[in-house]
Amino acid sequence: MEKENLKRVSLLRIILILFISIIFLILSQLISISTKDLLIKIGVGEWFGLILSGILYALITFIATKFYIKKYVKLDLFKDRITSVKIKAIWVIFAIAMPVIVVFVMMQFPGKLVKLNNLSKDGINNIIAGIFFIGIGAGFAEEFVFRGLIFSAFEAKWNKYIAIFIPSIVFGMIHLIGSDYNLVNAVQIIVSGSLVGIFFSVVAYVSDSVWNSAIIHSVWNIFMIGGLINIANKSDNMSVYNYILDTKSFLITGGEFGIEASVISIFAYIIAILLACLTYRFKAKNI
Repeated sequence: MEKENLKRVSLLRIILILFISIIFLILSQLISISTKDLLIKIGVGEWFGLILSGILYALITFIATKFYIKKYVKLDLFKDRITSVKIKAIWVIFAIAMPVIVVFVMMQFPGKLVKLNNLSKDGINNIIAGIFFIGIGAGFAEEFVFRGLIFSAFEAKWNKYIAIFIPSIVFGMIHLIGSDYNLVNAVQIIVSGSLVGIFFSVVAYVSDSVWNSAIIHSVWNIFMIGGLINIANKSDNMSVYNYILDTKSFLITGGEFGIEASVISIFAYIIAILLACLTYRFKAKNI
């Protein structure tokens, strides 16, 4: 079916697309982790397995998403923002500036900076996994699915506003899977996850390419949960640097989820959304 005919597709079909998209993420993650485990069993260095698993995570998701769109959904891949690699300098600046500013602001709160003198082998592997699997792998894979396939399907069925907000709320909610958060933490995670999802969606829409949002997503993951620096009210022996906050306020620490759900990060998401929207308005005026 052509894109213009997607509006006639039932809501059930759209839900199916959403469900299959998330299945892609789960399966590609399982395959990449299983490959890593197999390589380690046959004697390949763990560091190599971790690097390869991250690359496979993104690559398998990309191939599966591209195949599914072309074979079954049949949306225009160019307009789906998946195959069009348009990396703009402004979004690379966003990618670096956002986590740096959030980390800087967080370190203005009372606390203590501690550097681990002897990072363990597990700690080194944790950083490698943070860069390649959590950063590059998850960052790109999630963008291919959420801001590529799901966003485009919702946009074609309804409009860009539905496509930006609804999948972003789903994106926020999936961060609850597999964890037992209390109600306050759960709400905090959904709000923060939805807002950062909205930001990624706006970037993908404005730049007409998921590659820009993927870069931002990947760099954010590397900075925030990649093992280079841990900002919390307790130390983590898997991180090179620890900034141990004096406060235990869930608003500042982000609760059980971490600083990605803190009010500082939430404020950064909102500012980033507004700046991305202003970029779109400026671009529209100069066309």
